[in-house]
Amino acid sequence: MTEFNYVPEVVYLELTTVYVALVLKKAREWFMREHAKIYEGVDIYWHLNIGMPVKNFDEKEIKENFQRMAIGAWWLSMKEFPIILDQATGLKRLVSNKDFNPGVHRDYINVVPEVAAQVAGYARSQLREKGLHMLVDIGASTMDTATFLLNKEQGDDRYVFMTARIERVGCLELHFRRLDIIEDYLEKWVKECKECFDITSPIPRFPDGYHPELERLKDLDEEFLKDVCHPVRGTVALTKTNRDPNSEKWVEGLPIFLCGGGSQVEFYNPKMIKRVEEELTKNFKWNGFRQSTIPKPENLKAESLHSRDYHRLSVAYGLSFPIDDIGKIVPPSEVDDIKKQPRVREYEFISKDQV
Repeated sequence: MTEFNYVPEVVYLELTTVYVALVLKKAREWFMREHAKIYEGVDIYWHLNIGMPVKNFDEKEIKENFQRMAIGAWWLSMKEFPIILDQATGLKRLVSNKDFNPGVHRDYINVVPEVAAQVAGYARSQLREKGLHMLVDIGASTMDTATFLLNKEQGDDRYVFMTARIERVGCLELHFRRLDIIEDYLEKWVKECKECFDITSPIPRFPDGYHPELERLKDLDEEFLKDVCHPVRGTVALTKTNRDPNSEKWVEGLPIFLCGGGSQVEFYNPKMIKRVEEELTKNFKWNGFRQSTIPKPENLKAESLHSRDYHRLSVAYGLSFPIDDIGKIVPPSEVDDIKKQPRVREYEFISKDQV
């Protein structure tokens, strides 16, 4: 007789809350252990910033769930007892009560668009440019794309998001898509070999002799490439036609940051970038992308971190700032479309004496 262990029904919010609580507890323990002498006898006012996709920053319910998760995780992480999944059950209802005290002021727990956090180091560097930018963050499962304006307002950084998208076309999805296609092809090939094999012919001397020629699979990435290019192409096109058609970056070259582990995969960079440039050049006039790098901050204490790998930690660095120091964030819903300025035809006056 097979025995089954009962697993209580949980939701993603509860799982995430417990996971973040465990991370917070470990991080705080490490900090107090490594810097105990420096902060001995000092009252510490903790802040917690949680990153979320720009695309969902406008969606009230999702944003509130992120906020509840962060508050609940902080509360759990401060408890003496071991953190287990059962403790997160019903936590959503508990933290929704405005009188609930998580152990830190609610104003110190905030949700921040990851793109704003990601380029915070760039905004403070000498490489900073004002105006229109694009960021593509290629993770394992998803790819986030966003265009935004970077400027100043009363001395503070201001991020005005033009448009944003998130699609499940990360590098792990590419890997699984390839494996599915190869598996399907090999299954058909094996079946054909069994049915058509001539029993009078010699079998291959070595196992590698059975392996089929994969020449027919050389274009297996093509369909996935279309899926990857679609959100990037759409984000640029929407920004060019409706959101910021008069930006000088269309002439200078649109600055683009490629971040995340997938940005090191040749399929995305340069293959995807080149394909998007070629397709968009057929539809409107622009000077393509100008790839930019998010520089490693000089004051970041991480000697073992190579500058070329900093982009993978750029979100964490940006989230380490107090919310007021990150800057003002304007979501896409608060930005109106801009009509493209009509081109003025220039006339040259010709006098009767010139005729």
